[in-house]
Amino acid sequence: MSILTHLAAHIRKANGLLFSCLLAFLFNTAPAPVFGQDDFKPIKINSFGDARFRYHTVDQDAFEQSAEALSLRIKLGFEFNIFENSTALIEFEGAKNFLENFNDTLNGQIGRPVISDPENFEINRLQFQTDIIPNTRLTLGRQRIALDDWRFIGHWNFRNNEQTFDAARLERKIGPGLLDAAYVGHVQRQFGNDSPLGEFDGDSLILNYGVITPLGRLVAFYYGLDLETGPDENRVSDLSSSTLGVRINGRHKWTDWGLNWDGSIARQTDFADNPNDYATLYAAAKLGVEYRNYDFTVKAEHLGSDNGQALQTPLGTLHRLNGIADQFLTIPDEGLRDFSVSANYKLRQIGIFEDIRAGASYHWFESDEGNSNFGEEIDFELSGKWKSVRFGLEYADYNANSFNSNAQVFILSTEFNFD
Repeated sequence: MSILTHLAAHIRKANGLLFSCLLAFLFNTAPAPVFGQDDFKPIKINSFGDARFRYHTVDQDAFEQSAEALSLRIKLGFEFNIFENSTALIEFEGAKNFLENFNDTLNGQIGRPVISDPENFEINRLQFQTDIIPNTRLTLGRQRIALDDWRFIGHWNFRNNEQTFDAARLERKIGPGLLDAAYVGHVQRQFGNDSPLGEFDGDSLILNYGVITPLGRLVAFYYGLDLETGPDENRVSDLSSSTLGVRINGRHKWTDWGLNWDGSIARQTDFADNPNDYATLYAAAKLGVEYRNYDFTVKAEHLGSDNGQALQTPLGTLHRLNGIADQFLTIPDEGLRDFSVSANYKLRQIGIFEDIRAGASYHWFESDEGNSNFGEEIDFELSGKWKSVRFGLEYADYNANSFNSNAQVFILSTEFNFD
């Protein structure tokens, strides 16, 4: 079945007649490109990449042994400027583990905590991108997609195997705002090529439209995610969902002081072949105060539950959203409420180091149904940069109550970027 047939079927499922008309309008009204002799120039090739060395430990009470990982991830890519405003890109990604005292979800070490960084080699991105249509960008192929605060859609670069999307994506200015629309047929997940859970298949539709207002950027979004995963003989679709919502975020800066805010509300229901029947709410509110090099933030996030099924965001950038310890990558059936406060300090330079950042945060976790106390977590972060090398340190102490068990996480990383 062709990609156009897949897209047409999904539009019918999502009742997207308006979207069909909009796409037809966009391409029928855009002026046809006119090619001249100057458009066909010698192809320019730009190389880019990065190398990340990371030490990662997890000590959790539920396991007899701790987890300890030492890994190297390398990315290498090439971008080809084919003609005016059009490029092709290929990026390779490989990960090697030097210490394997952890459960990478494939090695069978179930007596240790999970660090989902199996060894892997893959084509991370393979895309064609063109801006040849005025006020429009079209991207085809395997690519990154990261929207808004990355809660629902993100590329999750924290894992050694980055999450990328096989998609057709359209970004176009319409009226006062920007439309970001994509059809996704396949998702490369963080578990790697050898894992039965290493991919999502299905017909997913992503719509995001944002405008600038006096109160900040206002976004309306719809994510119809048809996600099928698992071994061929036992495919599951229990993460498929339809989410409709709005978000606003803004910032106001005075001389020494600043204020920033962020708020979202959305409704999620089962979708496509999801065997569960539920309809639940997502809500988040954040308020930050800035003073010179300091900022202080208070945040509340609600991931609801209905009929024994919690709201899920499987395509989001999940690390650090609900604490560095990553105890809530899959939201418990009872749902989750996360109340947090954080403080950060930034300096432009100390000696040879630049862009120094230090932060601490505290999380209080509760269930949405039943008002269970899920525990609390304290996190610390420190990072800095020297020339093209960035250093990072993360530490988390999760104290469990009625969910999981006590866990301490330590992450030390060094990353070098080149282009």
